[in-house]
Order: sequence, then C-alpha cells, then structure tokens
Amino acid sequence: MESRYKSYHGLADLYVYFVERGIGLLRSNGLLGYIVSSKFIRAGYGAPLRSVLSKTALREIIDYADLQVFEGATTYPVIIIAENCSCKNSVRYVKARPNDEPDPTALAARSHDVSMATLGPSPWTMVSSSGESVLAKIRENAVQLRDVCGPAQLGIKTSLNAAYVIDAHVARDLIEEDSRSKEVIKPYLRGRDVDRWHTQTNGQFLVCMREALNLNEYRAIAKHLRGFERELRDRYEVKRGDYDWWVIRQVADVTIFDGPKIVYPDLCPNPQFALNHDGSYPNNTVFCLRSDSYGVLGFLNSKLGWYWIIQHCPANRGGAYRLFNQYINAIPIRTDVTTHNRLASLVDNTVTLNKKLATEQLPNRREQLQREIDTTDRQIDQLVHQLYGLTDDEIRIVEEATA
Repeated sequence: MESRYKSYHGLADLYVYFVERGIGLLRSNGLLGYIVSSKFIRAGYGAPLRSVLSKTALREIIDYADLQVFEGATTYPVIIIAENCSCKNSVRYVKARPNDEPDPTALAARSHDVSMATLGPSPWTMVSSSGESVLAKIRENAVQLRDVCGPAQLGIKTSLNAAYVIDAHVARDLIEEDSRSKEVIKPYLRGRDVDRWHTQTNGQFLVCMREALNLNEYRAIAKHLRGFERELRDRYEVKRGDYDWWVIRQVADVTIFDGPKIVYPDLCPNPQFALNHDGSYPNNTVFCLRSDSYGVLGFLNSKLGWYWIIQHCPANRGGAYRLFNQYINAIPIRTDVTTHNRLASLVDNTVTLNKKLATEQLPNRREQLQREIDTTDRQIDQLVHQLYGLTDDEIRIVEEATA
C-alpha cells in the first residue's frame, strides 16, 4: 500500500485509497463523486489524502455533519465531487444543520467558496474568505493555549467505579475510622457537573489510591478496597502487571486536580468552560487546564472562542463537538487578553451570578439573575470582539455561526 498510494497512512480507513484511485482513473475534465466518512477532513490519518485532494480540482463538498442520512447507522458522511482539471481556485462547501433536509441540491444552494490555497495536509477548517479573516485575526499576535496553561489533561478513568467512587456517607465512615483516609478521598467531578462558568457538586467522592502510595498506610481504605479485590485483580492492566491490584490507574499528574483549574466536558454543544476551586478530581469525561485566569476563561466561553473551536473540532450527534486535546491545546490566545482587567472583572461577575442562579429558588429572582447573566455575557462577547479588532461584518459571521 505504502509504495502504491500517496495517501497511505498506517491508520487510514480503506476508503482513502478508493478516493485516490478514483482520482487517478479520471480522464481530462472527468468528474468523480464519492460518499465517504468526513473523518479525513481533520483526522491525523487524513493528512496524506488531504494533500492529494488539495492538488486536485475539488468542485464541491457537502458535509452532512450530525445530520443522520442512513437509517439505523450513526455516520458522519460527506459527498466529494472532484474534477480532473486545473481550472478551479476554490471549492464549494456546505455543512448541514441538524434540522436540514438531506437533499444535496437543497444543501448546495447555501454553500460558500473555500479557497483551494487554504487547503493542504493540515486539518481543513472549510471557512469562507470572510471566515478565514476572522480566524486570521484570532491567530494574530497569539500563542497557543498550551503555552499559557500547559497541555490539557484528561480526568481519571477508574476502570471500576464501584470500588473507587463513593458517596458522602462512605467517605465520612472511612475518615472516621482512619483520619489518613482524608488524604486520598477527593471530591468527584463528572462532565454533567460542569456548567458554563462554574461547576456543581454531586455528593460523590473518589478514592484516589495511586501507585506512589502504600496501601498499608491507609487502614480503612485498604479494608474498603479488599471488598472489591477479586474484581480489581481481574482488570486487564493488573493481569498484565502494569500496577498493583489496589491502584486506581496510572495517573500522570494529580497536582493539576488539587489546585484551581479550568475544566470542560469532552463533548459540548456550547461553550462549557468553568473554573473549579474545590480540588475536585474529574473522571474521564472532563478535561483540565492548569489555570485560574478569568481572562482565559472569558475567551474560551466567548462566541469568538467558540467560533474557533467549532471550525476545528469534529461534530458529534446532538449538535455537540468533541473537544480533543490536539485542537484545544492549539487554540490561539493573546496574552493581553488573558491579563485584561476589564474582561476579568466581567467574568468574575458572571461567575458569581451563575452560582447564585444555581441555588436560587424564587422564580422572579431567577428571571432577574438570568437577565443580568445575559447582559454580562453580551458585554464579554463585545469586549472580546473589540480586543481582536473584528469588523461589523466579521462579528456577524461569528454571531451567525455560534447562534
């Protein structure tokens, strides 16, 4: 395969080679059409195919995204139309919305031009020239998010929740039996507990027994875990000898969990970044950034920040996006935005308002708080747009894409 196909990649799906072969068989000015998975647009294995296609006269791409067109199967297909000629400087592209009709002719009617010059082996964003100008302004004078916060870290996969996830009563009993239990019992955070701007408690705790610890030094915890010893020893990693039977899993760095951090679910339909201060240990549906910056949080939750994310992260069912590490770590962010006092003040205000809303019971007061939140969030968006120098037309593009 590697010697025969320029699109070869060790992890590529077979359709990749059918696409390249089809292009190779085209006569002059011949047309090709395929319905294939959209994964090649952003996936690492798609880089060689993207390189091949960027040198081809692509005519049209219809991206069905989350719109399910094959009954009984969850798919994310695209229609690719290519032509064997050197006459095209742009490709028509449209991305279906969840409530669209699947008719490709109807979808194509609202497609936009994407410059072929913006396409290459890197993941494709498929935005119009106006949309590309917005992305260019985000990238201008910016550093990557990983350079500000360090790389995003996924939470802990226990591999046996029954043993390691406990309720408040069990946590209290273990601490009463042995005060050292408190050292390894941590508040537990799930993706569903992460709201925009703040996190909620769920009354659960995580027994975080790491490899670096000595089980014999935690008498009550040892007794608790021995009640699950058979199941714990039956885990694949334990059988393979990766670690002792009582170890939760190998965790790279728990210090990021202990301190203040920005957290977000791995799957989001809207921006759901929040600041967590209570030392919660997240599960593997939550990512963490080592930061307590209100400026960073404000940008990530802004419409402009979300615009960048939805142009790069893959779509999922229900209108959500997969916030994979490689895309979030690479978010461009300006250092003057991360330290902007006015932005930090607005974010501090909306965080406080959202926390009040989460506990308020009176309907009239809830409505008033929601109005104040909406006003403050609009002010955050307006300030971020101003800081990045967006024109009225560019603001309209962002507003429409993130509505």
